[in-house]
Amino acid sequence: MSTPRSLLFLVGLLTLSGLALLPIGCKAGEQGPAAEHDHDHDHDHDHGHHHVAPHGGALAVLGSEFAHIEWVGDPATGRFTVYVLDGEAVGGVPIGDDELRFTVTEGGKSFPVVARAAANPLSGEEVGATSEFRGESPELVGKERFEVVLERITVRGVEFAAVSFAVPEGNEGH
Repeated sequence: MSTPRSLLFLVGLLTLSGLALLPIGCKAGEQGPAAEHDHDHDHDHDHGHHHVAPHGGALAVLGSEFAHIEWVGDPATGRFTVYVLDGEAVGGVPIGDDELRFTVTEGGKSFPVVARAAANPLSGEEVGATSEFRGESPELVGKERFEVVLERITVRGVEFAAVSFAVPEGNEGH
């Protein structure tokens, strides 16, 4: 009865050899830019990268997914909050800026607005190391759609300047 044992051994060896020859790459669950883009074969991947604004505002990407800002406005009062978020637009990133300066353009008219650093007792963030900035402008009252340019911001030691986005659309995917 050595034939069935030999046959099982051969089948097992071929199975293991076949597994070793399977293509390796593009594994489900790999993360990062290399996992998403360093291959040249065709198959179904979602190469679009889109994030959801956690506070329901306009999301603007900084750099190549380095960080995000989210503009959340109240057209009834002209008040707005800007959140500094991580690259996945999930968690806050405290920064040292005291204020963020913006130029808002709506209907051919431009005007400056400023958001000042705000402490957040829920997160424990304080002015000087916060991810939340608040502002108010009477010129924003009644305005739901407009263009915004963030003058400059420094996040984790990297400075970004002239960041443009639209409210309420943001600049994700543009």
